[in-house]
Amino acid sequence: MATTDRTLQILREIHTQKAVSQRTLALTLGIALGLANSLVRRLIRKGYVRVSGVHPNRLRYYLTPRGVAELTKRAADSMENTIHLYTATRDRIGSQLQVLEGRSTDGDGTRIVFYGAGEVAEIAYITLSGSRLRLVGVVDDVKAGGQFFEHRIQPPDALRSDALQHDVVVVTTFKKTAAILDHLATLGVPASRVFQLAETVVECLPDLNLAS
Repeated sequence: MATTDRTLQILREIHTQKAVSQRTLALTLGIALGLANSLVRRLIRKGYVRVSGVHPNRLRYYLTPRGVAELTKRAADSMENTIHLYTATRDRIGSQLQVLEGRSTDGDGTRIVFYGAGEVAEIAYITLSGSRLRLVGVVDDVKAGGQFFEHRIQPPDALRSDALQHDVVVVTTFKKTAAILDHLATLGVPASRVFQLAETVVECLPDLNLAS
């Protein structure tokens, strides 16, 4: 993660907790204590953070007015960037699904099943509105039994059943795709009925655990 992102995290933590130690910052951010020390010292030099306490192991940190202003600016920039990345991701996924839609020769549209019920699938679902792609089911290795919008998430083995009649399985995850393709083959789903979102979609994914 970039230093600027760490800066935003530290400013936010100090602001939220009002008073925080370097050790708790390191634990919360999942970084080494030495790195937390270096980042906090940098923020102190910039005038964003002030320190209170006498003993080194009992120091507490607070945001200065300048630090609050910097936090506000960075948070706004981060939100704007997140929205931009989300929009770019949605558009790329939508473009890929349009390719699939263009292959349909059925007047009733193509019946698809999502393999994967994470954030990528949620974005893909949004792009289906107005298309000739009809989502008839969702399968997931981990989330079976849960809910994905109006669909009950089923285990991948459900693809063997006639109850989940479909034309194409759309792999809506970028994790362990090779294993998923192998699993689909063992389930009897031919490669010609599997649609994997293009690798280029991954390039614009934000660093927000979206690639699930």
